[in-house]
Order: sequence, then C-alpha cells, then structure tokens
Amino acid sequence: MKNLSQPNKRKTQTEKLNPKILVTGNFGPKDLQIRIKKSNREVNPLIESELDQIWQNIKNKSKQAGKKCYDGTLYRLNNIIIQPKISEPRERERERERESCAQ
Repeated sequence: MKNLSQPNKRKTQTEKLNPKILVTGNFGPKDLQIRIKKSNREVNPLIESELDQIWQNIKNKSKQAGKKCYDGTLYRLNNIIIQPKISEPRERERERERESCAQ
C-alpha cells in the first residue's frame, strides 16, 4: 500500500547540489572511524551506459577547451553517525547518570 500522505517528489537539480553541513568542529584522524562497505547504490546498466557517454563528451569538450576534469576515484557516503567522544572517567559517569534520569 502506498503512503498517500506524502507524495513521492523527485528532487530538483538544485536540491541535489545543495550541500548541507552535518557537523562542525576540529577533528583529527583519531576522531574518525571509517568503515568501507559494499555500495547500496542501485545500478541500472542502461543508465550507467548513458552516464559513461555523457562523461566522455564532457572530457572531450574540456580537452578541446584546454581544461582538465577531475577523473579520480569518488567515494559515496552511505551513512554518518556522530557521537561525542567521552574520555574522562568522571564525564562517563555523568553521561550514565543523565541516561538513567532520562529513562
């Protein structure tokens, strides 16, 4: 059964290219945990073929104009989880107290 309360609306090109800041702060390599998993992106061979042709045209036009296109490896972010890092024993105790009070 389809959910009729929210119509299935396609995003416009502007909405797709409108980046959002998910988190701010000063992060170093030790603050990040990265897991690489198999992509959950659906692949349609017909669309992939069309994309390959479009990309080849873009590269050809760029070359003719004396410009370079980025043609490297891209990674797709499937999920992000942001958790505070609690390192001090007293801070961990306070966090547990807050969690027990919230229940």
